[in-house]
Amino acid sequence: EWAVQRKRQKKDRQQAKQSKESFREKGIRKVNRPMNSRSLWKFFAIVWIGAITCWACNDNRVYDHYVSVDNKGWDNEDTLYFNVPRQWEGTYNMSVGLRSTMDFPFRSISLVIETSSYPKNIRRNDTIRCDINDVRGRMIGQQGVSSNDNTYPIAQIRLHRGDSLHIAVYHCMLRNDIPGICNVGIKLEKQ
Repeated sequence: EWAVQRKRQKKDRQQAKQSKESFREKGIRKVNRPMNSRSLWKFFAIVWIGAITCWACNDNRVYDHYVSVDNKGWDNEDTLYFNVPRQWEGTYNMSVGLRSTMDFPFRSISLVIETSSYPKNIRRNDTIRCDINDVRGRMIGQQGVSSNDNTYPIAQIRLHRGDSLHIAVYHCMLRNDIPGICNVGIKLEKQ
């Protein structure tokens, strides 16, 4: 029995040697290494980064910027300015974002958005009403830790290649200081 095992082991070694030689002749190197935990983490990191990159590439947003408003209240003379850099030719959806707190005393706020595109100098004025609280006084929108986030569509705008935008936003409420508005933002998405 011992002799049979030795012959079998010798035969297995010879077959392994022959397969190594055949791999060398073909220019193939056979590596039998188990995957260690470091290699496994590298593999998962590469897959994760690839997935995030693919997911991020599907976002049509070309501009998304918020400006803070004074904590004491947003005065009707405080105009907020947004400068959108040059864009490619196409149609874009423009929307305004408001972050508000429980201190906001009204149901809605009216905003004036003045848009100027350069170098063609095309001007556009939009007035929108943004609901912030419902009829019962509860805040509407996506709730955060200390504020609610609401997005309101403004308009579809057509830009030519190389056009940039200058946007001015202010409120047109009868009361001068409006408390409860934290941030105002402009978002531009390509269709």
